[in-house]
Amino acid sequence: MERIELGNELNYAKYRSVYTVDPGNQTSVYMEKIAPLCQRIRERFPAAQIGVVWGSIDWNRALARHAHLFDALVKHHYGPNKCSYDSSLDTNGWLSATASYGRSKLNFDPDLPDELHNKPWWITEFGLSQNIDCGRHFQELDAGALRGAHWLSWLLGAIERYQNQPGESVRMLTYHIFSSHWSPDNDRATSLVSLRSDDYPGYPGSSEVNGIAQIFAHVSALALRDANAQMRTVDVSAECPTHVVQTGKSSSKTFSCLHAAAFGSSHPSRDSSASFVVVNACHQPVGTNLDVADMLADETLLKGPSGWELVTTRFNIADPGGWKSLAEIGVSSLPWTNGSLTPVVSTRALRRAELDAPLELGMDAFSITIATIRNANPFLPPTPPSPSPPPRPPPAEPSPPSPPFPPTSPPSPPQAPLPPHLLPPQLLPPPSLPQTQPSSPTTPPASPSPPSQPPPSPPPPLPTSPPPTLPPSLPPPRSPPPSLPPSPSPPPSPSPPPPAAPSPRRPPSVPESKEHSANAKTERIIGATVGAGFAIVALAYGIAIRRMLLDAGKRAASRAARLQEASVQCGSSIQPVCTFPSTKGEPAQVLPVHVNSI
Repeated sequence: MERIELGNELNYAKYRSVYTVDPGNQTSVYMEKIAPLCQRIRERFPAAQIGVVWGSIDWNRALARHAHLFDALVKHHYGPNKCSYDSSLDTNGWLSATASYGRSKLNFDPDLPDELHNKPWWITEFGLSQNIDCGRHFQELDAGALRGAHWLSWLLGAIERYQNQPGESVRMLTYHIFSSHWSPDNDRATSLVSLRSDDYPGYPGSSEVNGIAQIFAHVSALALRDANAQMRTVDVSAECPTHVVQTGKSSSKTFSCLHAAAFGSSHPSRDSSASFVVVNACHQPVGTNLDVADMLADETLLKGPSGWELVTTRFNIADPGGWKSLAEIGVSSLPWTNGSLTPVVSTRALRRAELDAPLELGMDAFSITIATIRNANPFLPPTPPSPSPPPRPPPAEPSPPSPPFPPTSPPSPPQAPLPPHLLPPQLLPPPSLPQTQPSSPTTPPASPSPPSQPPPSPPPPLPTSPPPTLPPSLPPPRSPPPSLPPSPSPPPSPSPPPPAAPSPRRPPSVPESKEHSANAKTERIIGATVGAGFAIVALAYGIAIRRMLLDAGKRAASRAARLQEASVQCGSSIQPVCTFPSTKGEPAQVLPVHVNSI
């Protein structure tokens, strides 16, 4: 449980007879009823945030006495309609009021007690008014771009308030729509999607969407495309034209014709981009200069200064749109193709100098423009490959049976027993047993034969005059003795020289095969190739980083020189021109966008 809203529109007139307020004592029935409930929620769901209904001045004073029990103020907004606004507004006045309604309701300082300041706002319901008694203009545009501009006025207004007044910012913004709730006609008049229903007649056989969904999907994709997406408001310079917006029957406020927000990424990647959403709520066209240098600083540092393009999508607020089956619309790309709205889409390549200079962008009268600056084929520095495991050696061929010797020492051929005078006393044979060796300890046998053993495959060659084997208590000799002590007996018969010292890597009895030598050579070649590849990648990586750093330094110097010459560009003989100043600063947190389907 994360958020709990206590009550629904209990401050409205139809509930005043039940939820009364005592201005003198600053108490209310509503606060008396929810106070013990708030305490219980704190005990049961300590991490949950509690929102209470926001009402009149006296209502809010009663809330202020128990401000420690809740976390947020909840409000619902629907409008405009003829009861709340001056019915004498002309067509342009109604279009401006509708396209700026959310901004006018969020851009004000409420008359709240001090205890309720710094409480975030939850706008848990907002939409276009459906007041049957009062009525409103342009109901024929309910499925078109005008309601898309109405929704955008709330979204852009919430981003603006979050950045300018973080203590009393909008932390929840819920677009309230209906499907399969009231009736097919009423639901379609308040929604952006009409779902299939088999239980009630009059609903479509397959899901349908209208023009509002086309704008909703495009802007939502910019705001929520990845975990690092961020949004921020875009300030408008004083040179921009303004218009007066009705905020009530006898109240009005002056706003700039343009309302905008920027969308980007805090950690640029291959698919990230920078986008501006701009609404012109005036009946006159406005020329703009967008300062994109700060938005693109990290993007160009990663992807390089070439290959950039500007994609603009322009919606006419007066486009009536309509309803279309979702199956007939191409929703895999933005903007949607074959949707009910017919935006004008254009793409042009950006020169390197345009990335550091204000970007000219014309805004049609009563229009929504989505400008995206992207790099379709970015130049990214190579990523060093992760070290791969060494290749597995080929399977070893079956080896001959190992001789019965310890594996830690090289095997030696069978040895003849020592002469009796070299044996320790405990190992001397009994006198009655016949001796198997010649009596002369100094004369080797003329033709010694090895003791019997299982025939190995293949049998290793055996020397004809093996070195003697010492008892276990004596260390083994490192090499065979060159000769035996002299003896008075006749000279011994010629015999082959003693075997050479065994190889430290491989026993002399197991010759190295040609296949193993080939495998070892292959492994050495592979190791050398992998090492050379790592060296080449590291060199390319260093060259790419050096190149990007040099380009970034040149662009920074160019930008500093430009800012010294002029900070604002304006002036045109055809139409008014305004400048969007730099968007550099702390980005606003991404606001959640909720759609209720009841």
